[in-house]
Amino acid sequence: MVCGLYYCPACEKKKIAYAARKAGNPTTPATDAIPTTYLMPQRFVCWPTEVSPDGMEALAVAVSVMKTKAQARDVVTLIWHMLYEYRAAIVRWLVLEGLLNDPSVIPDRLAFFLFIDEDREDVLWWRQLLLIQPRLAKNGTLGVRMRVELEDIVMPLLQFFMKTQFDGVGFEQQIAPDHHATVTYHLATALCQLEARLAVEVTWTIEDWLGGDEPVS
Repeated sequence: MVCGLYYCPACEKKKIAYAARKAGNPTTPATDAIPTTYLMPQRFVCWPTEVSPDGMEALAVAVSVMKTKAQARDVVTLIWHMLYEYRAAIVRWLVLEGLLNDPSVIPDRLAFFLFIDEDREDVLWWRQLLLIQPRLAKNGTLGVRMRVELEDIVMPLLQFFMKTQFDGVGFEQQIAPDHHATVTYHLATALCQLEARLAVEVTWTIEDWLGGDEPVS
């Protein structure tokens, strides 16, 4: 970090702009041919350098000033947004790293990430938010304990997102310009799978996550 801060929006924007200027210089092995038609994602951009840092900046600011439960509800909404973006960053990482090193591993890694691995940090944070939200239903002053619980999600979430995001930017820099269309297809296909997964998960309760019918206190 140039300025020495844990998170500095200005520095992050400069890093992303610098990475975007350098993207696409080295070469990479050829990938499969592009199908004539394919679905593009509706929520996520395809390439790491296309990701806006605005979500990180908004969340960092919101959590630093929250004092009421109403403000905490806004923070929870921003956390949901960043969880989506974090998972998209992981999908990009898996696809780009696989295309550069071993394309055959991509389907299994994506399947494990999307449908099997329930012990990742983002899944645990998701469950925590499902438990926290009912406690923020009423208005009032935000308690110290609740503030700490939210900060314990936000700080590592931002840190992990930035690391995954910039790793993805590094992989993007290794993609040759004449392969961008092919790689865009692979990224779009994987991100559409994530979209479908999220469309199901947004309706889940904590009981669905835990696989039981009994209420969770």
